[in-house]
Amino acid sequence: MHSKPQSSRVKKALVLAAFTFSVLTSHSIAAWLPSLSEKQRKAIHASTVQRASVAQRSKAPSIASHPLGVQILLIEPKERKQKSAQRSLLVEVFSFDYQSLSASLDIVDGNTGELISTRVLSSRYLPLNQTESDYATQLLQEHGMLFDLLSKEYQLQFGESLTEQHSIDMKVSIWTPESRLPANSGCGQSRCALVSVFTPDHFNFSVEPIVDLVSGEIFLQGLQ
Repeated sequence: MHSKPQSSRVKKALVLAAFTFSVLTSHSIAAWLPSLSEKQRKAIHASTVQRASVAQRSKAPSIASHPLGVQILLIEPKERKQKSAQRSLLVEVFSFDYQSLSASLDIVDGNTGELISTRVLSSRYLPLNQTESDYATQLLQEHGMLFDLLSKEYQLQFGESLTEQHSIDMKVSIWTPESRLPANSGCGQSRCALVSVFTPDHFNFSVEPIVDLVSGEIFLQGLQ
């Protein structure tokens, strides 16, 4: 089952995957991370999704929407060099728009929700959120060929049938260029999930499906 990473770890991964920041190495300058309430997070989440939805409708009103729409990947207060350096609470919002196939970093006012700035990120390999992981798992559970492959491997390994699909678990992560890739996939230009499949007693199957979250395609061949 997919476990939600700690926000600090996710933020580091997001920044490394999206763009290069200069690393602050001087120990004489301390960074201060303001607090952000759950109420503020929910308000920022809602306003970001609404803003993106309006933009989608204005750009391409006739195009059918993607089931995942706009996914908010991380909401974190922006670090300050000093606690009293500024009064306004600036918040970084990382998101992925499945309609335009673009990742963005918004800077918003944490108190008002007002958008201050936005930039399109060059990378699509930002860590998945829970909704994306659940979507990948759902597509795999509806894919009969995967369970057939798992059943055959389980039979060869243990001499008994894998009778219930619910007896397997899945760990979902973002596909990156370093991951194995079927030749016929489009993950280099899309957003894909790499899935590890295992049993509750920790037997790891050799099959590692790749799910294209944009097209819904599933790639199984060449991964055993």
